[in-house]
Amino acid sequence: MTQQQASAPILKFASRYVYIITGILFGVGFVFFDALIDVVIFNEGTLGEQLLHPSLPELLMRLSFLVLACGFGVYAFYASRREQAALEDARDAESRLEVLFDSAAEFIFLIDAEGVILRANKIVFEESGYARSEVIGNNIKTYFTPDSRQLCECNFPGLREHGYKRADIEFVRKDGSIIYMECSATAVADMQGQYKSFLIVQRDVTERLGIARRLEDSERRFRAIFNSTYQFIGLLDPQGTLLEANQTSLDFIGCSNHEVVGKKFWETPWWQHSTSLQTRLKDSIAEAAQGKLVRFEGVHINSTGQKLVIDFSLKPVLDENGETVMIIPEGRDISERKLAEEKYRQMQQEFAHVMRLSTRGEIATGMAHELNQP
Repeated sequence: MTQQQASAPILKFASRYVYIITGILFGVGFVFFDALIDVVIFNEGTLGEQLLHPSLPELLMRLSFLVLACGFGVYAFYASRREQAALEDARDAESRLEVLFDSAAEFIFLIDAEGVILRANKIVFEESGYARSEVIGNNIKTYFTPDSRQLCECNFPGLREHGYKRADIEFVRKDGSIIYMECSATAVADMQGQYKSFLIVQRDVTERLGIARRLEDSERRFRAIFNSTYQFIGLLDPQGTLLEANQTSLDFIGCSNHEVVGKKFWETPWWQHSTSLQTRLKDSIAEAAQGKLVRFEGVHINSTGQKLVIDFSLKPVLDENGETVMIIPEGRDISERKLAEEKYRQMQQEFAHVMRLSTRGEIATGMAHELNQP
């Protein structure tokens, strides 16, 4: 073992307890110095006598100072330990905050009162394509589209006043592509309560907006098809409450959507003219709620009083567990078909009647011929 290795534990001990050692040395030094003064200046015996056999007042004074010096050293030691522990806790907290700051999935900026970026987390550079030197020190509005810059300028005074604002902004990547962001800004107060810096958190909602827009497009296409069909069609819940009705159905009774949606289907104007049809419909909805397809015909009256024959059906919509979640009521105007069928039936009857008369005539002619023969 080298001399340096042997002295390392001693140095570590000395550095750890330096305040206590200093206090002890200071107290011992004072005792020695006080004894030396008594010998040199006041000629009160030898240095050994002063150190080993001092007078009672001298002994009490020296012991008091020695205890005071040691106590100060102990106090300084523990005060230093507390300060060191606080600094270590602060460093640990800063380290944890740094880890959280850089591991966050959102863009996080710390900006000053003018919007200049002071800090940004790691994902900002990874997702935007900008280098750190291209972001830190620049105004955050540099990376917004013109519309978002204007929105930011409008919201910034309110942020300074209220301490919090949120808005949807468009962030421009280095390659020119746009990220749609949900942005929240929180003011950070200093010791005097003044807002001099702001924490900006931006969450990428591009995919969510894309889904929402696709849903809107799908809803628009559904509405276009739903309302352009010539058939009567709607949506019911399993209890028979009307959720939707297409325009063709509404035009048939001369009502608007809000006048019928939310009512029980059998209580709507399509069925109010016939209690027997209402009862049959109520029973059919109960069957459809059990997963059965129900179909029947009925006579309905439109807004002008005209009677039409409707081929009506109730089709259940099932979930993955086979439970009915919706019922689709659908009606087709078959009045012309029924009229054509009735005309055809009448023609068949007339033809049969003519055929019977023709047969009877032929028989009568034959018999007359036979009778006229000699």
